[in-house]
Amino acid sequence: MTPQDEPILAQQGCSDGGCRLRLTPVTGMHTNAGCRCLQDVPTPTRIAIIRKLAQLKAKIKQLENALKEDDNRGRHSDSIRG
Repeated sequence: MTPQDEPILAQQGCSDGGCRLRLTPVTGMHTNAGCRCLQDVPTPTRIAIIRKLAQLKAKIKQLENALKEDDNRGRHSDSIRG
């Protein structure tokens, strides 16, 4: 990874629609050229990063769903109380 890559990482990935580093989907305009954020990282390290990011993305989704369920339960109990 080069010093020029640091701003990309600070922005949570690149502008590619399939960016491996981005934790949230790209909205609006994006490129389809392919994510190059990890191209200079050795393969074993790149694989480890991609696996860890997949775990983090799954955890984020799980927590988002739990928050939605809590919010729905709160609304339901408020409507019961009147």
